[in-house]
Amino acid sequence: MDGLLDELLPVIVSFLPAHDAVRTCVLAKRWRHVWTSAPALRITAVKGFRSADQFNRFVDRLLLQRRQGLCPLESCEFNMVESDFEFDWSLCVEHVYLYSLHSALQCNLQSLSCHFMPTDPTDFAEDLQEPAAPFLSNHIQRLQLSFIRSSLDFSGCPRLLDLQMHECVILADSIVSNSLQYLSMSCCQLYMRHRTSISLPHLVRLDFTVLARCHSLKACHRWRRHLLG
Repeated sequence: MDGLLDELLPVIVSFLPAHDAVRTCVLAKRWRHVWTSAPALRITAVKGFRSADQFNRFVDRLLLQRRQGLCPLESCEFNMVESDFEFDWSLCVEHVYLYSLHSALQCNLQSLSCHFMPTDPTDFAEDLQEPAAPFLSNHIQRLQLSFIRSSLDFSGCPRLLDLQMHECVILADSIVSNSLQYLSMSCCQLYMRHRTSISLPHLVRLDFTVLARCHSLKACHRWRRHLLG
C-alpha cells in the first residue's frame, strides 16, 4: 500500500462502505484524512452499532464533515437492506428518508442513490411519510430511488438528467422537470387523484413498467400514453 500514489488513495477508499472508509484513518499517518476526500460515499448497515440512534448520528456527522470539507463529493449511495441491521431498521430508514437525503444534496452531489430493501416489501413505500420539501440541488444530475414515496416535483433540480425509480409510490398532481432526459419507472405504484399536469420538455427516453397491483392500472396506462404523446 505504501507504493500507491496519494491521488489514488481517495478513489480506493470510495469503494468501501462509509464506516470502513472512516476506519482507514487508523492505518497510518498517511491515511488519517484520506476518507474526507473520497469522491463517493456508500452508506450501509454497520455491524456493531447497537441502536438506530447511533447509526443516525454517525450518518449525520459523516455528511456534516463532507459538507464542511474542501474536497468535492461527487456521489452518495444509501444501500439500506433490512436484514443487515441488528436493530429497528425502520427508524434508520425514516431518518435517511426525511433528513439525510436532503443533507447529502447539500454536498453538491452529481449522483445520489437511495435503495431501501425491506424484508417484506408489501405496502412498505406506502407507509412512509412524504418529505415536506422536494429535492433541491443545482448540481444533481442523476437520481436512483427504490421503495420511496415521491411527488415527482424535481423543478428544484435544474440540472437533473437521469431519474430511475423502482418499487416507488408516486403521488403526483404534477410531474415537473425542465432538464430531465431519461426517466425509468419500474414496478412503481401510481396514485393520481385527478388529471396530472406533466412538464418534461427535454425528455428523450422513457422506460415504464406497469404492475397489475397498481392502484389504477387504467390510469397508469393513460399516464404512459400522455407521456409518450
